[in-house]
Amino acid sequence: MLLSASAVAVIYAVGYVVTEPAAGLTAQVLGTPVASARAGRLRDGTYLGEGQNQFGSVYVTVAVFGGRISQVWINSVSTTFPGQVIDGLRSEVVERQSAAVDLVTGATGSSSAFIKAVQAALRQAEVQS
Repeated sequence: MLLSASAVAVIYAVGYVVTEPAAGLTAQVLGTPVASARAGRLRDGTYLGEGQNQFGSVYVTVAVFGGRISQVWINSVSTTFPGQVIDGLRSEVVERQSAAVDLVTGATGSSSAFIKAVQAALRQAEVQS
């Protein structure tokens, strides 16, 4: 079956509308607000985080430099899907300076465990007022 260019455009547009408000959807899936890095609100260093759910665990390391998230590593994944499926989320965290990233379609459990792991690491890095 072939789709016209306009049908493809509509499909992409609907997907964009559905996935764009990642923070709200992520909060619904995780049941918790997602942490974000406000400039200067994080202590420099490297922080370990673990995220678990019924599908397994994800362990991450988050590096903070200059009060901003500079890099995220996935240390270990024991969820249903391999780490390669959620690997792209690492750059989204750095780009958005937040754990509020889009969930990977078909790997919601792995994505939510990753987000929880990043949140755990960011809680350690938060500067207490």
